[in-house]
Amino acid sequence: PDIFQRFLRLRNYRRQHFSYELNYEAAIEQIEGSATYVELASLKQLSPIKYQQRISKILSSLRDESQLFPIRIFSYEIGAVLFLLAKEQNLSPFENFSSEPFPLTLLRNVTETEIAPLNFIVQQQYHSFKEESNEIIRHALELNHCICDKESKLLGINMYDARYEEPYIISRYFV
Repeated sequence: PDIFQRFLRLRNYRRQHFSYELNYEAAIEQIEGSATYVELASLKQLSPIKYQQRISKILSSLRDESQLFPIRIFSYEIGAVLFLLAKEQNLSPFENFSSEPFPLTLLRNVTETEIAPLNFIVQQQYHSFKEESNEIIRHALELNHCICDKESKLLGINMYDARYEEPYIISRYFV
């Protein structure tokens, strides 16, 4: 529980200072994390051995700083682990519908914050991801692979693979 409380204090800091980013991640953790949680729950019933192998793989990837970006994909597994913890530890009910993402409900009673120490590897990964995104967008513009170059309403996109740098968004599968 102490590690989990530290996690909540770190998240509370992020909620106060990076609310847009945290809200985005929490929404992904809610939607995709719950889907991954259901997959894991099904796997546990079908094959406890494969379930344990999958959990070990998830926990290993969550410790791997090189897996942080894109954060959307990383958030699938964070969300699943949060749901598993909530279920196993009776932390908070999550089965009922709520307009607030479940991962944010965990912060309701958290009053303290904690600042994560600067991590050079994570900073480097972030900058590399941003540079790669800019390069993908630059290359698409050079090749004139743009579907729409005017202001318009976006109805759907494959967010799993999307890259965004103001004012562009790109996906290699569908828009």
